[in-house]
Amino acid sequence: MNKQQIIKTLQSGISEITYTDSHSVEHSLIATIAPQHLPDTIETLDVLENSHTIVAFNVNTERWESFSIHNLIDIEQLTGEGAAVKAVWPSHGWG
Repeated sequence: MNKQQIIKTLQSGISEITYTDSHSVEHSLIATIAPQHLPDTIETLDVLENSHTIVAFNVNTERWESFSIHNLIDIEQLTGEGAAVKAVWPSHGWG
């Protein structure tokens, strides 16, 4: 996945991101850059276009966090267009 695809995913909603840091420690965060999910008082951050760094808002800690696209292990879109839909079957004894 390239940087533009990662940014598009983060702009579409909230995602779970798994990456490694510079010490090869795996981290996971729930993050977004979708304006509708950012607090009104938060300022956006600019990152150089040619940078390999992604900056996203961690919705759990309510802080900006960054990671290198080279260290990305997985990104799963949780909300918004393109999010995986899981079927929930009612527990009424059907089927």
